[in-house]
Order: sequence, then C-alpha cells, then structure tokens
Amino acid sequence: MNGVIYYSNTGESLRIASYVSQKSGYPLFNLKQLEINTFQNLFLVFPVHCQNIPQLVKQKISNLQCNNIVLLVTYGKICYGNVLYEAAQLVKGTVRGGAYIPCKHAYLKDDTHFTEFEKLDVVIDSIHSNKEASIPRTYKNPFANFFPKRRSQIGVKLIKSADCTQCGICDKLCSSIHFGIPDSTCIRCLQCVDRCPQNAISFHLTPLMSIYLKTFKCSDLIIYI
Repeated sequence: MNGVIYYSNTGESLRIASYVSQKSGYPLFNLKQLEINTFQNLFLVFPVHCQNIPQLVKQKISNLQCNNIVLLVTYGKICYGNVLYEAAQLVKGTVRGGAYIPCKHAYLKDDTHFTEFEKLDVVIDSIHSNKEASIPRTYKNPFANFFPKRRSQIGVKLIKSADCTQCGICDKLCSSIHFGIPDSTCIRCLQCVDRCPQNAISFHLTPLMSIYLKTFKCSDLIIYI
C-alpha cells in the first residue's frame, strides 16, 4: 500500500497533499480518520504549529510503519523551527526526502497561497530514491516548547457574534470548540473561522502577536533529498 497522509485544519496542507497525490498517483488519507498504519511508500504532509509538530501528528507518527517516507511540512512564512529533523527521528522508515513549504498563514488575511507546485516534483520523485535524505537541524527558538498552545491562545482571541445560529458545524469540525466558544485545548488553527456559514466567528490578534508576524518573515521553499 502506498499513500499520501495529510493533517490539515485550514486547507493549506491539504492543497499540497492533493498535488502530491495527483503527481504520485497515491491515494489521499486524512490523518484524523486514518485506519491503515502500514505502507510501502508514504508521503506525510502536515503544518508547523508554533515551531512544533502538531500533537496529533506526533502521536500518529509512532504508529506508522513504512519502508520509504517523504516529509512535507507547510509553514506560514514564519520560523519553521526544527520540525523536519524532529519528525525524521520519530518515523519508522527510511526518509527519502523532506521539504519546508511556505504557505498562507492562518492569521494573515491578505497572505498568499503556495502556487509553485512543480517545484515540489523533485522531492516527490525522491520517494523512489535509494538514497536516505540528510535532514539537518535548523534553528528553533529556545522557548518554542514552553506552552505553545497557551501562547497561541494569548496571542489570538476568538470572538463569537450574535450571528451564531447554534448550527453545530464548528463542533463537528473540531472537538476544541463548542457552538463558537473555544475550550482550553484550542490551538487557534482558525478552521472554525474559515468554515462558519454565518461568519459568526472572528479573531483578533494582540499587538504582540501582530508585531511577531511582521518581524519574523520567511518565504523560502527548502528541499532535502
């Protein structure tokens, strides 16, 4: 069995995974609904969360068995931390390639999507390589592991308006929000904001978060094969 597994809340990683699936001919699997754990060739596509691997991805990686794997990490044009290296240490299989892919940041409304998909072809082809990719350590803020979820919650405020009709769509999308009100497990991925049919959920950035998003800009596509 070959496959493309993706973890995506706002759709950015799904856009990349869909291209990889089309190019490779491998079927798409949503990590949240994954029932198969053993693969011959595997692409794993997921976003950076506060310079870290998303918790669900970290949990699922340890259960995956594969011969060859390519890691494709999307990031919102801010620091991507050391995510590729950390993920490569967790996988059970030979890492044939990896990439940091600059995508639209969930918190920046006017940010642009990644469109240069053909540049990913070289790393997609590396799944058939006989060479193990060398994934180096990259800079990660020393404080990145300290309460990443809490930092997002402090920096991004979710606001529910009177337009909420209690339709429950956000509840079905995410277990961390209940009729427009986030709980303590919310990571501020903003899929509830993007998909609310009434536009009843909005978000507000604190001044410190706004400054951070303007200061640490990066838009490099980095590939390792």
